[in-house]
Amino acid sequence: MFAKICAVIVTVGVIGCVLLTNRQLRLQAVHDLAVLQKRVAEHDRALWHLRVEIAGSVTPGNVEQLARAIGPLESLPVPARPGAVPASQVASAAVITARQDSHRE
Repeated sequence: MFAKICAVIVTVGVIGCVLLTNRQLRLQAVHDLAVLQKRVAEHDRALWHLRVEIAGSVTPGNVEQLARAIGPLESLPVPARPGAVPASQVASAAVITARQDSHRE
């Protein structure tokens, strides 16, 4: 009988220690998450300050001056996607549809 009571007490103690360990791990995870969120917020703040700084120093005149310093600019060719309909066909189809709709009225 005494051994059973000792076993129950030890079992309850072990279960209590496991629960406290789980609780501590959960609290540590929440703390780590809060620290990371604070760091992300600080980085976001710094990023916005840099964006404001860049926006303040970029004016159309500055951009034009930098573009002239680079030299003549050329557009980059954009390869057609397989199966894509050319824009000219889409535009002419829209015009035809609009004409048909105006004749119906």
